[in-house]
Formats: sequence, C-alpha cells, structure tokens
Amino acid sequence: MIHELRKYVKSAGAAYNLDLGFVPNSVETRNVTQWKQVSQNTHLFWNAHMADAEYYGYATQSTLTNGLLPVTDTSNGFTPYDTTVKAARQMIVTGVSLATRCIITVGAGHGLTAANDGDAISFNFLGSDSTTQLNGNKYTFEYINATTFYIDVNSTNFTAYSSTYNYGIAMDVTVQQDDTGFKGITLGSIVMANSADYIEVLVTFDDQDMPLIEA
Repeated sequence: MIHELRKYVKSAGAAYNLDLGFVPNSVETRNVTQWKQVSQNTHLFWNAHMADAEYYGYATQSTLTNGLLPVTDTSNGFTPYDTTVKAARQMIVTGVSLATRCIITVGAGHGLTAANDGDAISFNFLGSDSTTQLNGNKYTFEYINATTFYIDVNSTNFTAYSSTYNYGIAMDVTVQQDDTGFKGITLGSIVMANSADYIEVLVTFDDQDMPLIEA
C-alpha cells in the first residue's frame, strides 16, 4: 500500500532532518517562497533508486521569462536515514535448554553483559514445532556468556526447541523508547535553500517497497 504525507518546513538555511517514522521511497519539494524569484531551485525530487544526497529538479533562471531549466547534482540533496536501534537489539534464538532455569542460546552473540542482569527479554516467532511457550512473553535476563543467558522460568515441561520452521527472536525490551529510533529524510542545504524559505515536502512510502521493473 502506498502512503503519502505532506509537510511544511520553514528553512533555517541549512540541512534539516525531517523525522517521519519511516524511510520514504520518494520525496518531492517545492520552495513556495522562491517560486516567483530568479536563480532558485524551486522544485526538487529524489527516489530510492537514486544515490544518497542526489537530487533532480528544476530551477528558475536569471529572468522569469527564461522559465525553468533542469538541475541535478550528487551532493546536498536528499539522504534517507534510519537510526532505530531495534534491529541491533534483536537476537536470533538458536537454542533453548529446558531446565528449571531456562538457558537461551543466540547466534552471533547477544551483545549484553552482566551489567544487563535484570533486563526484560521478550520472545516471538519461535516456530510451531518449537518452544512456543516463550512466544509473547517477557523474562528476566541473567548473563552466562557472550552467546547464552538464563531467563527466569522453569521450562522443564516446555516443548523442545526446533529451528525447522523458524529460529525465533529474542529482544531486550527494557527501554521501550529505543524501539522508536529515528527514521526519515535529510533535506540537504540545496533543498533548504535560504533562511526563512517555506518548503513544501511531499513524501511517499510504499510498505511493500517500490519494485524496479527492467523494461
């Protein structure tokens, strides 16, 4: 499904991070303040198949009667960003030892230390042939080593772990706001143009991504 969002930004004459909550597939800007002025970039755009910081668009010429001419560059245009830390806190479950103190093994290390003892760890997506009793629940973390940790549940009667259908995901959810992160588009100095300019921004997001069709 394609979503569109329109924003208005008052420029401070420098690059600006427009936080959207998603990384857009395409961006289009119109400099409303400079629309009738000369020698100004008035209409710029970018899409996900272009390089970061690139832009295409149109600029007014030295006199209004000269109309618009195409402009393009590879710097100071549009750059998408995603600073969310959620993915960094996701751990792939590769083993569950069923015991009075359940032991979790994760691939590539969990990145936590003994200083994280007491953190809340949530579990999801373990396959239907696996230790599904963990799914949707939160437990207390206790460090063992770089790839294993205890959780505070007696799992002796749980279903044995299996990765046939899905490994499963464990995540440290102690700090909930970390899930939000920051996602959006950086409007470069060319886009933001002059201090006090009003920039109309139209962003498009396709939650199924924009396929590139080779003709």
